[in-house]
Amino acid sequence: MALPLNKIGPHTFITLNGESIAPLAKVDLFSRAGVNGLQAVQLGVHGEPFTLRSTVDLANMNDGESEYLNYGSLIGTTTELFTLHDVDICSRDNAALLVLDVRKLLLRKFLKMVGGINSNSTCLLVCNWQLVLLSKS
Repeated sequence: MALPLNKIGPHTFITLNGESIAPLAKVDLFSRAGVNGLQAVQLGVHGEPFTLRSTVDLANMNDGESEYLNYGSLIGTTTELFTLHDVDICSRDNAALLVLDVRKLLLRKFLKMVGGINSNSTCLLVCNWQLVLLSKS
């Protein structure tokens, strides 16, 4: 059975855990002392930051460090290549993905891994991604 496709920009992952948050209309509620009721003010459609955890297998530790640096080059950029569990999120939500931050959580060497997306893997890289979807409409 094939792994579900998980992708941020050009990078593919074994797993991408968490849920994206679609840009939605926001409303603020205001109340004033001595005045009955609330006032609702529509703020428009905005994205909300969310975190995903990626896991990828790589050939060796040097490739793991290099891949992490490649992830860092996406910080501050937008992409429309964002697939989560085989779902093209940018098309579904009519949005672009902005990468806010990437943090390495784990880079470990293993004797030999079975499965994954890269053959002959001996290294596992796990990162947290801070992301936000920006509405295109």
